[in-house]
Amino acid sequence: MNQISEKDYKIPLEDSDLLMQNNIKGKHAILLKGAIKNFKGKSWSLLNEGFLGNESIKITVDNDGSFHQLVPVEGITNLYLILNDDAVNINVEPNKIVTLTWDETSFINSVKIDSPDALTSKKLNFSLQLHKKFRNAELSLWKIISEKSSDNKSSFYNQINNLFNEELRELDTAEIAQNVFFFKIYYKFQTLLLDIGLLDTFRLSLDGTNSKSKSFQNYYSMIASNKLLSNEIFYQCPEYRDFLYKYISREELFDDTMVLNSMEMRNSKGEIMEVPYTLTRFFDIQNDKSQLDILWSQYYKALSQISISSIRDWYISNHIINSFKSQPFNEVEPIYADFLKKCQTSVYKDTLISTFKYYRSIGDGFKAPEFTLKNEKGEMVSLSQFAGKVVYLDFWGISCAPCLHDIKNYIPDLHNRYKGEDVVFINICIDSKEEKWKEALNDLKLDGVNVIAEDLTSSQICKDYRIDAVPHYLLIDRKGNLKEINAPRPKDLLSRKSNSIDGLLAE
Repeated sequence: MNQISEKDYKIPLEDSDLLMQNNIKGKHAILLKGAIKNFKGKSWSLLNEGFLGNESIKITVDNDGSFHQLVPVEGITNLYLILNDDAVNINVEPNKIVTLTWDETSFINSVKIDSPDALTSKKLNFSLQLHKKFRNAELSLWKIISEKSSDNKSSFYNQINNLFNEELRELDTAEIAQNVFFFKIYYKFQTLLLDIGLLDTFRLSLDGTNSKSKSFQNYYSMIASNKLLSNEIFYQCPEYRDFLYKYISREELFDDTMVLNSMEMRNSKGEIMEVPYTLTRFFDIQNDKSQLDILWSQYYKALSQISISSIRDWYISNHIINSFKSQPFNEVEPIYADFLKKCQTSVYKDTLISTFKYYRSIGDGFKAPEFTLKNEKGEMVSLSQFAGKVVYLDFWGISCAPCLHDIKNYIPDLHNRYKGEDVVFINICIDSKEEKWKEALNDLKLDGVNVIAEDLTSSQICKDYRIDAVPHYLLIDRKGNLKEINAPRPKDLLSRKSNSIDGLLAE
């Protein structure tokens, strides 16, 4: 196989100057450049896992196969390179140059990643090494967990813990600073335990081989001593941030696991107690809403109990942004207005303001944006064709395990339930090229109206409907108005005798 050489392509040499100019403007980015052999498209996509949500970015490819583009990043973050119908996860730092080359006809055997900075290059290559060696095992594990019953808890835990230790053994052989990757691997699997409801019962543990590593023992002890909150890990490890947000959001785990520091209260047994909101500096007796619904409850718990201001501002900002996506706008707006006065982190405040403006322009009751997309037969399909019918939009991806779980287990029954009714199910795939998408449709036997919108969430339809992750479901009424921008998933619709679709059909 011919090796791709960077000298075969016209790539600008002023890379460091470009990054420096960007940095002087107060912005942070990486410079992503490289070349692809046998590439037939005009672009490829990556997903930037930011502090306040994910962003899909299209990388433009020139006619000669080269690309050269600044990618904005907020700090140390994960980039998911959507290549070969898979997501290759690399960990990047701001103001670095990353070079990628591969042959489209043999991606996994030809892909190479590099950086002029030797340390960065080692980290990038270890990320790629982990992906090549363990990606299939991780996907297989998730498939087993999603398809089998919850009676296999011990078996699931053992499989998860075994794979965790296998990846640590791979790390032990790498010639890199191990702390960041230890945290990445640890919190990746902790999040998996959390997602499948096993974290209450099980914890990851070092096996016989890994327990002999003093470094691993130290990192493991550091996690245990910090309990939950750690500024150091927060800024270094995106997987920790993902875990932390999900963990805090589980209200039943919130009270007795937070590190409270100066606000800590203990009962007569020495156990940490919840700090009442009324005893914190955030309490406003004139506007006490502490007895209200879960949105306010989560907000006040975070205000009163997360003692590290940067993490508190990050969590609440995410809470508000995600609430804008999933809850009625008028219920979230007062929380947003209240927090703007309390937020101490300017970058989060700026993002909240722009997000508020963004979601104010679309929501329940607004006219559903028109779209025209290609179906599997090559025909163009428009939303307006289904005027007078209830429309259930399903944004999904062929590499999205929860999407596939819904398609295999619940969507056929949901479609059958409304067979012959004035309901149209439109399935919009956003993460695949056309050929792979058609293969997936054939394998999945997915009925309904199937259309494709390439380029992930950077596609126009995803921008119009504010889609930044899948699966995502929306409901549109007979008049073409949005009724639920965060509609129930198929399982939830099936579990109800009378659901949102029934309500719209009755109108």
